[in-house]
Amino acid sequence: MRLDSEYSKWDMMKRLLDTAAEVIKGDVKRCPICGSPTVDPAYVKEQLSEVISKLQKLEREIKNLQNERDKLTNALEISGKLRNKENNISYEINYLDSEIKRIKRETEPYEPIAKTREIELEEFKRKREDILNELKVLEMSIKDISDELGRVSGKLGELKEKWDTLEGKLDEIKRELGSPEHLEIASTKVPVEKAVEICPYLIKSLEQLIEHLTDKIERQKADFAKRFNDAISRLLRDLQFELDAMIDPNTLELIVKREGKIQRLTSLSLSERAALALLIQIALKEAFLPDIPLFLVDEVILGFDRSRVERIINYLLEMAKNKGMTIVLTRLSDKEEVRVITDASSNFSLLP
Repeated sequence: MRLDSEYSKWDMMKRLLDTAAEVIKGDVKRCPICGSPTVDPAYVKEQLSEVISKLQKLEREIKNLQNERDKLTNALEISGKLRNKENNISYEINYLDSEIKRIKRETEPYEPIAKTREIELEEFKRKREDILNELKVLEMSIKDISDELGRVSGKLGELKEKWDTLEGKLDEIKRELGSPEHLEIASTKVPVEKAVEICPYLIKSLEQLIEHLTDKIERQKADFAKRFNDAISRLLRDLQFELDAMIDPNTLELIVKREGKIQRLTSLSLSERAALALLIQIALKEAFLPDIPLFLVDEVILGFDRSRVERIINYLLEMAKNKGMTIVLTRLSDKEEVRVITDASSNFSLLP
């Protein structure tokens, strides 16, 4: 409004100056403002130029202000639209917030159930993993079983071929023998039909007997090996031998070790082999014939070194004393002579 009034004022002055300019040109004889018959043209021109300059400046300012006004108007329109959108969004937010609260209120009773279901779900997942692992194991087992079935099937095929071959040979034998009416079982003639019924039972009984005897033999072998190994281990320890000896309970083979390493019998010295043979005799005597009061020792003992002979003689004397035994030491000689040995030192008179 201020610019409009300012513009109007200067516009009025411009019109007055335009009139003054007409006076200057001589068209008007008197001043239209004051009525004076004289007018200063230079002054009028100066004032007119100043007024025109201010009017132009005002026009520019008015134009700029009009542009600013248009911008503000657009901004106000946009602001109004944004305010409407803000109101709408605020309404939507309030609505959604109320809906969330409502849903929370409605779902609160189900939260314990949901937690329980989560725990159950985790348990189901764990069981699923266990089941998958078991399935993998089963798949491997099935594969192994399938492979084994393949091998068994192959063996069954081979057995069937053998069975067919045996049946063919049996048919040939039957044709060669004719049709016998009796078969001899355990020195008794039995009708063929009855023998066919009896034979499977006899075969089964024989198989059980063989199994029993085999088991008994294995137990006896193990017992024999244990008793012998206990006896010879005790002898080797008491007589301070550097060798270890034992019998394998499965093969009944003699195994000799030195410092934990197996030694071949041929790698032992003559004295060691002779001493080992004597110890085996003593071990067998103590393990299996403890009640027989007689024990024979040949002259091979006299070939040992002095300390070893003394230890063995002392052991034999102790054994004879404790068990009431008679131990006979034999030696090849041109003359017949019997000596009673009561201690190890007296034995050395027998040495050549």
